Amino acid sequence: MAARTDQWRRVEGLEESRRVAGRLTQESMAATPVEQVATDELLRQLPVLRRLPRRLDQLAATVEGGRLSVHVSLFEGERDHRFLAMLVGRVLLAFAGAAFGVTAVLLLGTPGGPSFTPAISLHRALGYTGLFVSAVLTLRVVVAVAREGGG
Repeated sequence: MAARTDQWRRVEGLEESRRVAGRLTQESMAATPVEQVATDELLRQLPVLRRLPRRLDQLAATVEGGRLSVHVSLFEGERDHRFLAMLVGRVLLAFAGAAFGVTAVLLLGTPGGPSFTPAISLHRALGYTGLFVSAVLTLRVVVAVAREGGG
């Protein structure tokens, strides 16, 4: 019996909270009509709007006199230069690693070739060396990126 009483209290509390929320929503909507809010905002912006024609005249005179200039530089600071140099270096290392890898695979796929030792051809020796160099260069880029946290 106690469980049903608690359940009814919860339902009554929920209904009461819905009634209060509805009443508060209606009061807040009725308290500030849109026209009043727009008027208040316009009055707050009036000093800025009064100075606007003078500023537009100054801007027009600057443009007309040829004194308006814009300086835009993507890599102006030292930090930007370091970032660009680091990025170019990583791209070149990755490209070199990929080039060594492709060349090594082509060498390993080529049959025959001069003998390096009695058991290994020169193509195989150069191919495996190229794969090693490719792995070192590629891992160097991966470690540098991981050390910085991805960028």
